[in-house]
Amino acid sequence: VVDIFNRINSKGTPLKLADLAMAHVCRIWPEAREEMRAFRAAMKVRGFDMGFDFYLRCLAGVASDSIVLKGKFLKTPADSLKAAWTELRPAFENLISVLRQEAFIFHESHLSSQNVLVTPTVFLAKRGGSFPDASIRSRFVRWIILAGLWGRYSGAAETKLQQDVAAVVAGDRDPTHELEAAILRERGRVTVEASDLAGARVSSPFARMTDVVARSRKARDWFTGIVIYDPGADRLTSSVRHYVFSRWLLAKAGLKIDSTSINELANRVILAQKAPKGVPSSQPSEYLQEVARNQPGALQSQSVPMDRRLWETKDFPDFLAARRTLLARAINDFVQSLLPAHAEPASEQGIRAMMAAGESAHVEFKSSLRWDRSTEGINKRLEQAIVKTVAGLLNTEGGTLLIGVADSGAAVGIEVDYGTLKKGNRDGFEHHLLQMLESRIDGSLASYVTVTFHRIDDCDVCQVNVEASDHPVYVDEPVLQGGAKIPVFYVRSGNATKTLTTPETLRFVQRRWAKTA
Repeated sequence: VVDIFNRINSKGTPLKLADLAMAHVCRIWPEAREEMRAFRAAMKVRGFDMGFDFYLRCLAGVASDSIVLKGKFLKTPADSLKAAWTELRPAFENLISVLRQEAFIFHESHLSSQNVLVTPTVFLAKRGGSFPDASIRSRFVRWIILAGLWGRYSGAAETKLQQDVAAVVAGDRDPTHELEAAILRERGRVTVEASDLAGARVSSPFARMTDVVARSRKARDWFTGIVIYDPGADRLTSSVRHYVFSRWLLAKAGLKIDSTSINELANRVILAQKAPKGVPSSQPSEYLQEVARNQPGALQSQSVPMDRRLWETKDFPDFLAARRTLLARAINDFVQSLLPAHAEPASEQGIRAMMAAGESAHVEFKSSLRWDRSTEGINKRLEQAIVKTVAGLLNTEGGTLLIGVADSGAAVGIEVDYGTLKKGNRDGFEHHLLQMLESRIDGSLASYVTVTFHRIDDCDVCQVNVEASDHPVYVDEPVLQGGAKIPVFYVRSGNATKTLTTPETLRFVQRRWAKTA
């Protein structure tokens, strides 16, 4: 029918399947178009101007468990459509609020595709409009970001939408592991590498993601100090893209830089308004120093390398390479931060996704508990490294330690540790691990640490979920001479654990636990 109509109406506007679906809905439910139009206008005021196609897909998903706008959907009675619409509206409104609060996304232009919101909207509508808990909410936000970042619906959109909606209507309380696994199967990884950003333009999904990260870091205009995103006002100031190294400056220096490099994301930052008149003709080595002095932290919030040697025009290619690395790391850290630090044990798919994403501020890999694979013997230093990691996670934002996973993300198993224990199995491993932690870290760990095991690639992998502590914790370290021990304070910094000096510890504790310390 659509093909016949388009042939007849070849000089007019082509009719889409969604148009026929809307006509069908309005035939059995005359008020439908007006209700959708009113809701669409209300959501537009809140920054999300979604098309009728979007709402029809969501309506179909809720009413018929399928986003296909034919077949079963066209047989759905009017009462079921009305009931689905009643469930859909609060679900989408809640989703918008969550995106604003947790993902710093408050406009549909911040999404690579409106399709990424269909699946979570259907999920919410099927569950009374709210996420079951904060953990699942965070995982869905993470999936929305990954789906946009890796172009989940860039090809065969309807087929993939149908697959994803089928996953959320199947009844699983938390379908996000299955949803993320689909991205992983398609892309091979979910972590961003610096090479992905080479030549990336400001219209790319990577650019949208760097904007999200900048807003999450409370990025400010370099020259006025205006906060680009004000969570309190729930608004975004007008923004412009600024060239760190201007085309004019590079040309004047006699550098033969292609347009792709000049225009790529790594040479662009967000400002609240156009830079002062003299800035484009100024050397970054000059004006960036002023920005660093006048607006502390403004450069770091947008992942600008702080090695001043890279601010020289002649080193522009090296600047791009360094900033790509920082941008990729910032994106990965933000996405990883959305994984709950102390949640229910992840499924095998969830563990695989974590392993593929790599280490971060919230995830650490250790190949074994105490068996040194290089010397083929027990190494107490490996146990100490485990203790330090757990302490660092306790003192910062919590996270997950996977034991039996190599730095590369491959499962190598903890079976080598079983042979070193009196009880060479999972129970013996868990007992030794918890006893080791409790003897070295002051305070009770029972409410902060959860140990579970998974079988990955024919290997046992131990998952240690660590919740952020509500008080400072210290590790008893032996003094070099004598048997005495001293308390040492560890924190997570990037994907590593570091020791703080006494002054640094005092400042950190004051900021982190000001009300309780």
